[in-house]
Amino acid sequence: MGMAYFVTLLMVSITFWTNGCASPSRSIEPTPVPIPDAMPSWKSERGLAVGVDPFVQADRQEAVFGVHFHDVGVVSLLVYVVNEGDQPLLIRYSDMLLELATGTQLGSMEASSVINKLEQVGTWSSLGPGVPFIPGGGSPSIVAGFGALSALGAIAAVSAEGAAIKRARAALKTEYQHKQLHDVTLGQNESAYGFVYFIPSAGIPAFSEATLKVWGVKTQESGSITVQVPLSKIDFTWSSGKRLHLPMQE
Repeated sequence: MGMAYFVTLLMVSITFWTNGCASPSRSIEPTPVPIPDAMPSWKSERGLAVGVDPFVQADRQEAVFGVHFHDVGVVSLLVYVVNEGDQPLLIRYSDMLLELATGTQLGSMEASSVINKLEQVGTWSSLGPGVPFIPGGGSPSIVAGFGALSALGAIAAVSAEGAAIKRARAALKTEYQHKQLHDVTLGQNESAYGFVYFIPSAGIPAFSEATLKVWGVKTQESGSITVQVPLSKIDFTWSSGKRLHLPMQE
C-alpha cells in the first residue's frame, strides 16, 4: 500500500467529485427560423411588417434557452421584422416595448439582465456530499487516508466547479446575446429576426394579453413608423418559488 495507491485514490476522489456530483451539460438548440405564414401575430403599418411568436411553451423554451423562462419571470418573444417599403428603416432593440392591458410598459432587456434574473432563482451546480466506493475495502488507516484525499479532491472539485460555472455563465450569456434581435437597418424587402426579452417587475400580476410596440426609424428623412402588434396567450404567471437548475452549457 504505497504512494502509488494513495495517488490512485486521490485521482478517483477528484474524478468522483468533478464528474459524479457535477451537473450534466445540456444541449441548447439554435434560434428557430420563423415561418412568416405561421407567425401567430402579424401587423403591418406603412411599409413595416412585424410578426411575433410569444414562444411560451415550456418544451420550446427549454430546448432553445435551457430553462423555462416563465419559471424565472422572463418573457421571450420571437420577433420577425420586414421592410416592405422603399426607404431604409433602422430597427433598434432598445426601442421595443411590451404594453400590458393595465397600461404598464415593459422595456426590452439585454441578455446580461436575463442571466442575472436566472441566477436569482436558479443554481448552476449540485455538488453535494458523497462517499466514493473504495475498491477492495481497506484497513482503518487506508480508509482514513482516503478520507483525507477525498477532502483534497472535494477542494479541487470546488475550484474546478467555480471555473466551470464562470465558463458556463459566459457561454450562456453569449448564447442569449446571439439569439437576441440586434439593431439593424433594413433595406427594401429585407428582414431580420431574433428574440426580445422582457422582465416583469415584482408586483405585476399574471397576464395573458399585451401589445408589442416596434419602431422603424427612417434613415433618409425624419420620422419613424410605429407598429403595435396585439398578442394573446402569453400566459405569464409567477413561479412557485422552486429552485431551478441552470444549464451548464459550454
